[in-house]
Amino acid sequence: MQLVERFLRINTHAEQEASRLPFRIVYLDGLEGPELSGLRDKVRRNNGAIEILVHPYYEDGKTTLAPSFELRESYKEERNEFIQRVLEKDIPLVIFEEEDSLKDLSEKIDSNVGTVYVVPTLQKEATPSSIKRSHEYHPVLMNSRVAHGLRFEAWEKVTEPLRKAGVKKAIVGGEYMLLVQPQGDNERILFDQFSSLAKGKKGAMELVSAGLFPSACPGQVANRLLGIGIDISISSISSPTNKIEPTKFTSKQ
Repeated sequence: MQLVERFLRINTHAEQEASRLPFRIVYLDGLEGPELSGLRDKVRRNNGAIEILVHPYYEDGKTTLAPSFELRESYKEERNEFIQRVLEKDIPLVIFEEEDSLKDLSEKIDSNVGTVYVVPTLQKEATPSSIKRSHEYHPVLMNSRVAHGLRFEAWEKVTEPLRKAGVKKAIVGGEYMLLVQPQGDNERILFDQFSSLAKGKKGAMELVSAGLFPSACPGQVANRLLGIGIDISISSISSPTNKIEPTKFTSKQ
């Protein structure tokens, strides 16, 4: 009995120490070895859930916002406080950030502790920028078959580490978390596709029941995760561009 209690004390102490490790940025693309094991431990301690923010700093420093975009009041303050909390608690956090903005990311986060898993993306979309490593890549001159194959490979390099780490649920947010109530035929097709992926996933089905599907860059991420069996829900660290208040804001960290 004493041996078991001593083991539990040592284990608890080790987990507490983990939350005080110096701040680091780790790239999720192709993660393996000790770094993958570290992510797996964080996921286990967080009951299989991770937090994901997609382009959370997109409008920072810009003098004008994108057309029809209204930044939710207090979004930036809530975003900064949220990121600090999850890092201090050693909760697994993934940030999708445009490749050209990565050099400023550590300054924007401004933390002394914790690990952020980063996915560099193309400009104005969530597609991992690793797609550009292929000699077949061209932003304009690829045919649709090649483009589809390269995108699949780029996403697989990001989603495979999450699957191996035992992620069961992702709470997805971001500045451009667009929640759509389908109107025209094209939007209804997208809603049906999301509904098909959401079957059997409690969090995603709550959106379907509300007649909503996630779009824009966070929506791209949500659909890719559902495609490999990871459930999703909408983070409160979002700023819906269509003024629809999500029925479920689930981040409580």
